[in-house]
Amino acid sequence: MYGQDPVGIPYEVDVSPCSNYASLSVSSQPPLLSIEKVTATGNIVQNFVNSQWLSRYSNNYASNCPIMRLSLKNSGGGTHTDSRITLVNSESPTTARIDILNTGTFSTTIRLYAFTMGRNTYLNLPIRVCGVENIVLTGASSRFYIDGIVTGNVAGMSEASRYIIITQSTFQSWFAVSPTNDPCVINEYLIYQSISPLVPWPSNDDQV
Repeated sequence: MYGQDPVGIPYEVDVSPCSNYASLSVSSQPPLLSIEKVTATGNIVQNFVNSQWLSRYSNNYASNCPIMRLSLKNSGGGTHTDSRITLVNSESPTTARIDILNTGTFSTTIRLYAFTMGRNTYLNLPIRVCGVENIVLTGASSRFYIDGIVTGNVAGMSEASRYIIITQSTFQSWFAVSPTNDPCVINEYLIYQSISPLVPWPSNDDQV
């Protein structure tokens, strides 16, 4: 029989805290989040942190010291008390979301904090629910478009032959949003057959 002395193999375990290695910073601040105002009572807009803002945090040791939770504070770093803005699932950054009540117009800035086991930092999130901007005509004069009559089989005509086409690039210049550079821009155009009273153009009229 043969015998052998035990052999020891050293194994190094790093038990240093995350704060010794990981750094957490914000690579870039987010742009203004502008939201359309609606009239539905209690309506909220859900904004998922993972898809919109989480990538703006720079973590050099994310595999071992990941972002573990999130929190909201006011623009000065104090307690967040604005009930129109709520952070949901704050302990799960990949599913966390910010719910914003958009039934009333407001503008504000909040801090979105991210925490690893040993570090934390925040980004500034400006929020605007639209509704206080003004839309005005750039000129009061009427616009007239006259074209000749085209005869023939309508079904075989191209759209350009059957209609006078006024493109958005033309009529968008008729309107202006104030104040200048307001983030709440025009996002829809509708036509009406009467403005007093306000009557929409019939949806079954294929001439316009």
